[in-house]
Amino acid sequence: MENNMRKEMEEKEKQDFKVLGLSSFIYAVVLTFCLYKNFSGITNVLWTVATVIYIAYVARKYEKKQKPINIFYDCVIILLGISNFTTDNQIILFFNYMVIFIAIAVNMIYMFIDIKKLGMCIQSMAVCQCILGCIGELPKPFTHGIKALKMDKDRNNNIKYILIGIGCALPVVMMVTIILASADSVFRNMIVKIFKLDTLILNLTGIVIMIIVSYALVYAFSFYVKNGKVYINEKENKMAALPVNIIMSMVAVVYVMFATIQVVYLFGHGGSLPQGYTYAQYARQGFFQLLFLSGVNVVFILLTMEFVKINKFMKVVSGVICLCTFIMIFSSGYRMKMYIEEYGLTFSRIFVLWLLVVISMVMLGLVIKNFHKELNLFSFSMAVVICCFIFCPLVMLIIL
Repeated sequence: MENNMRKEMEEKEKQDFKVLGLSSFIYAVVLTFCLYKNFSGITNVLWTVATVIYIAYVARKYEKKQKPINIFYDCVIILLGISNFTTDNQIILFFNYMVIFIAIAVNMIYMFIDIKKLGMCIQSMAVCQCILGCIGELPKPFTHGIKALKMDKDRNNNIKYILIGIGCALPVVMMVTIILASADSVFRNMIVKIFKLDTLILNLTGIVIMIIVSYALVYAFSFYVKNGKVYINEKENKMAALPVNIIMSMVAVVYVMFATIQVVYLFGHGGSLPQGYTYAQYARQGFFQLLFLSGVNVVFILLTMEFVKINKFMKVVSGVICLCTFIMIFSSGYRMKMYIEEYGLTFSRIFVLWLLVVISMVMLGLVIKNFHKELNLFSFSMAVVICCFIFCPLVMLIIL
């Protein structure tokens, strides 16, 4: 019985290696060729196209159909690769790569794991679990390869001997070259000129390490996600609504008072300000506090919707808090506009305006979710963040 189970497991691992082994290695070579010491060149586009092809290949081999959401992430990955090619700004490149890797992970997860019906927080936990969980699978590309070679011993003898020959030849050739270079200065100068021997060894070492690491990560993540190893408790175990209703009601009262002041004093220029204040000084005060509170409100309402038993009263109070949050966001944007008019536009100020747009769009998603439960808030939020990341800075630069 145990022998049969072991054989079935080995056969399954062999099949996984047939699908993921060579494709992951080729992808790792392409990734290294495109990105080694070159994070903003035209090869970025080639890398992102190769990424989309790799995902489509793995999906087809495991008989998974690409959904519209997968095509969306494919387009995002390629667009961000084009963005990398068109900029040398290190901050933009950093965020581009971060979004690309997140898009790749979410794309693969949606391909193999059905998490669409889960809440946004649980979906986020599932994505983090997949990203971190693949670390435990890092030895798999090598152990699967060894087992596959053992099972097909006769067929792979030639491959084994070729690898042994190459492995033995490289140090021999290097040793002979070093000895000959020390024996003849002309030969040494020629070798140094052609191969730049002082940097060749470092570059070769870096390339080999990058290929191995990329291969292990790509294979391990694909294997982990393909097996659907996500352990999330989907049971409804929500807390009572009463204490949360009390908290939200008290907070909502404060927010209504604050929102009224914003409408009267900031937007309407009505009433009298404290002594020594001008409306310009008043408008520039408190931007970051309001930005922080707007983000906190989004997170608070999201957690409430997912982990608390919702009733009609809570929906009304949530709606009031959402409305006040929109007023806070508008107030923050108005204050930042005044600040930009006074001190000019910088990259960091574009970023905070972008953040305001993202928070307001996610808050809009929460309002829609409040009335339309079928909305996949995680996908909606990811789409909002990515679309704003790609298009909003350009629109802001044109407008401002």
